[in-house]
Amino acid sequence: MLSGLLILLLSIHSWAQVEHSATLDTRPNEFIRLTAMRIRFSTAPIASKNQISIDYHISNTWNPTTGLQFPGTGLPPLGPGETVTSPSYASRPDEYKIYTADGVLRGLTARLIHKTSENNEVSITLNTYMLVGGNNKIDALVSDQLIENVHKNLWGQSDPFRRLINPLNRAQFQFIDRQGREFNLGDGSRFSGTLDLSDIKYIRLIQNKHILWSMNLGAHVGVPLNSFRSFVSDGVSVGTALTGQVYRSKRPNSHLKGYSITFASGFMAQDDQAIRLHSDKINFADQRYVQGYRIALNQNFDYRNKRQFVLGVELQGMTRPTSNRDGARGPVDVTAIGLKNVYKDDYWTPTNDYNVTNEARGARSLITGSEYITLNLSYRFGDPKTAPSVSVYAQEDWKLFYGDKPFLLFLSSDNVQDWGVGVKLTQPIAWKKRR
Repeated sequence: MLSGLLILLLSIHSWAQVEHSATLDTRPNEFIRLTAMRIRFSTAPIASKNQISIDYHISNTWNPTTGLQFPGTGLPPLGPGETVTSPSYASRPDEYKIYTADGVLRGLTARLIHKTSENNEVSITLNTYMLVGGNNKIDALVSDQLIENVHKNLWGQSDPFRRLINPLNRAQFQFIDRQGREFNLGDGSRFSGTLDLSDIKYIRLIQNKHILWSMNLGAHVGVPLNSFRSFVSDGVSVGTALTGQVYRSKRPNSHLKGYSITFASGFMAQDDQAIRLHSDKINFADQRYVQGYRIALNQNFDYRNKRQFVLGVELQGMTRPTSNRDGARGPVDVTAIGLKNVYKDDYWTPTNDYNVTNEARGARSLITGSEYITLNLSYRFGDPKTAPSVSVYAQEDWKLFYGDKPFLLFLSSDNVQDWGVGVKLTQPIAWKKRR
């Protein structure tokens, strides 16, 4: 597929200068990654000197209370469908991680980009969040009820994730680390994520009337703005983008001026424990080194007055957010180790033969990677140096390869974000210098 796309882009003809279309660059609202840095994914420097964007993203998560046990050595691996039951959690907290993520998460991301030179730019990004149950009309597109209705009416699945055995639209986040430190969020909780700083250098490898091929290198720093993240993160990124002109109208009065395709990919690596800020705070995303990928494919339709419509799809994945260095076993039956569980039991039994129970899904989401696919529609209202753009998108967790073993570094996201939608607004800013 990629080789065919490359041949297409290299063989097409054009009569005008080619430019990359912008990536959507929206990250999923994953509970266990909210306090970690979000590395930018970009194809080219902005057209204006400055640019501001606002991304409003709402998403649904369904991971009822579950846990992992870290026994070290001496205990055998679990058999099929077996659940860990052990003496009281209070007596041995260092052996467990307990996790709950349920509700609708509203995320707001604001970013300011400043172009320092023709091929270099810096940016600052702020993230803030609010956890709700999903009863409000503005959350209807990601509510528990909508998701259950879609599965039932479109695919004939009756309560496939067993949401209906519990109260719908509940809001709860809980994490207990191996030191017994606990963090909780409830309905209406607000909190900040990170302040992310990026410096990206763009290099144009080939540019002519037919194609544009470029690469970029980035350095990134993420500073937590909350009380439940202990470390500053740093990271690097490398990416490439290829755009080819498929069609260009020769008629001066033509409404559609051109059609092009942009393909972009990127690799990111970050150290989420670069600098310690606190020694006594909970740190539930405790995997130090994390890697990820980003892929985008955009179809670009250029119209008169420099307006542009983009139909795009983006893929992304990240390695596991929590450490599994001692070999986790799970899921843990939290009631059997002395903890309260407000969710009804959904553990595997011979008569309750689910492929993946809610507890198993939640436990696995802590120690596996996550992958997402995003479909987006974007429209620019004119000249990229001055005109605003608006994007709408839908995002779903997915898996590149199915089976017991992950493809490379990644495995199913297991409803860490089950389903999300959003809108992103972008506005160039022309700041005038003082005389």
